[in-house]
Amino acid sequence: MLRFSLFAILLLNIHLTTAQTKDDIIAVIKSASELPELEPLFQVEMNSGPTMVLAKSDRLSSGSNVVEKEFWSLTSDDFWGFDRPVRIMTEQEANFEGVEREKMVSLSISFAGDQCNLGFTSTLEEGTRFFQGWISLDRSGFDWKVTGKNIRSR
Repeated sequence: MLRFSLFAILLLNIHLTTAQTKDDIIAVIKSASELPELEPLFQVEMNSGPTMVLAKSDRLSSGSNVVEKEFWSLTSDDFWGFDRPVRIMTEQEANFEGVEREKMVSLSISFAGDQCNLGFTSTLEEGTRFFQGWISLDRSGFDWKVTGKNIRSR
């Protein structure tokens, strides 16, 4: 019994040290949004100027993992203080705000310990080009630093 308890405590500690938090997701998005190559994604004109609008699903799936749950809990207020305006909304909210679905940015985020891969895709303003790519980031203290990127328009 004692062995099992120690093993369970050890597993709990491993999970806590490798689990990603909402703050990690926000920091990853902040680091990526500061890349000059992502300027085309700031294409929705809002009160704060050209804004990157992230797409969020209307509902959270019952089989969602921790990162998906944390991403789903994000609100536009979480991006307050970014150098460039970023908002997050569902398709229904976007329709209400007059934001075209095609101009929203779809994200894919995966973590492996202190490393993160952030994928994105969007249709550019003229509606005929797709803008997509992957950004690799590593944790540096409490921040996330871009270590690689593959960004293209087609």
